[in-house]
Amino acid sequence: MMNLGSGLRCLKASVLATALAVLSLAGAPGAANAQGLSQSVCAVEPGTTSSFGREALRWEYNADINDPLDNTKFVGNSPFPNNFRTSFVTSGTAAVGVGINIAVNGFDLNIDADSVPNAFSDTDYLEFQLTTAAFPDLGELTGLAFAGYGPKPGGGGNQRSGEYQFVIKIDDDTDFSDAQTLMSTTQVDDDNMPGANSSGGVFISTDANKTQAIGHYDASGEAVRLLPSTTYFMRIYYFNVTRNGTDNQQQFSNVILWDDFLLKGRECSPELTLEKSADTADLQTPAKIGDELKFTFTVENTGGTNLAQAATLPIDTMTYGTAAGGAEVAPKMTITRSATSADDNDGTLEKGEVITYEGTFIVDQATIDAGGVFNTASSKAKPVDLSGGAITD
Repeated sequence: MMNLGSGLRCLKASVLATALAVLSLAGAPGAANAQGLSQSVCAVEPGTTSSFGREALRWEYNADINDPLDNTKFVGNSPFPNNFRTSFVTSGTAAVGVGINIAVNGFDLNIDADSVPNAFSDTDYLEFQLTTAAFPDLGELTGLAFAGYGPKPGGGGNQRSGEYQFVIKIDDDTDFSDAQTLMSTTQVDDDNMPGANSSGGVFISTDANKTQAIGHYDASGEAVRLLPSTTYFMRIYYFNVTRNGTDNQQQFSNVILWDDFLLKGRECSPELTLEKSADTADLQTPAKIGDELKFTFTVENTGGTNLAQAATLPIDTMTYGTAAGGAEVAPKMTITRSATSADDNDGTLEKGEVITYEGTFIVDQATIDAGGVFNTASSKAKPVDLSGGAITD
């Protein structure tokens, strides 16, 4: 408020600032338009997701897997479904084979290799369900890790995963008309983990019968966006078996193995803060027509997502008088990015980044007649993925 008073005393200024962060994720999740973790909204950069501590949900067929897969965040050692992280996912279901034959064989899932199609088929898959927790704002699946088995070094061994390919898609309804692709075509080759994260992302152990490798994979299709308190269907499509696997007492004449696997996930919240200040150094006492009042607006991304920079331009409303409700000042004060702003001006306000705007109001006769002006400002922005694309409805 700028208060001139009846005697046109010294013009004083105080500011009322509000900040608003807007996230639009209404309706079913939509398909992304770029590849890999460039689609992450929770600002997950490629190469940073190899830690086993970022599981969203784990299906385990074996109660005796060596550290670090047995993470202390999880409770219980029963067969699958097992050990889901309740802050992100509240439940998960066992596997159901559609178009392919499956059987749990002790600690492993045997898939009938003779029932697996030669090429990708959207009618042949393994299906799981998961229900998300009531987390705030936004959740993502950013990849997976799974186990592959091969012969013991030096020869021998009775377990092999086989050589085949798979794709993982996720949707919030069973028609899969707008499914998100977490993993595009991914190769399995026994305990070799082609495409696995190379930054310490492969854990290998051996015993008398096999070599076991746990490989971490960043999303190769898109970082799958999830809504809170929603049930999703996940389908794993197996195809192109070029070498059968082997297992103890295997359940089919020809098999491929699909063992312990987990989904990696994140949750995040957008947040934007706005501070406003007014410089009255150029105001006379009493204020006169033509005097200038200079405003500075400091906008900071204090949340967990990247934000579209252009949308953070403050929306300023100024009315005549000493309280809200007066006639709006027109034309509006022009607000622009400050030449001294410390941001990198690349179109995206990254986490922790600050951008500064400024505007100048010139006192007119209406301001003097009304005894002052009442000023509010707000800033809002949509989260963007790491490729710079804004999320919209």
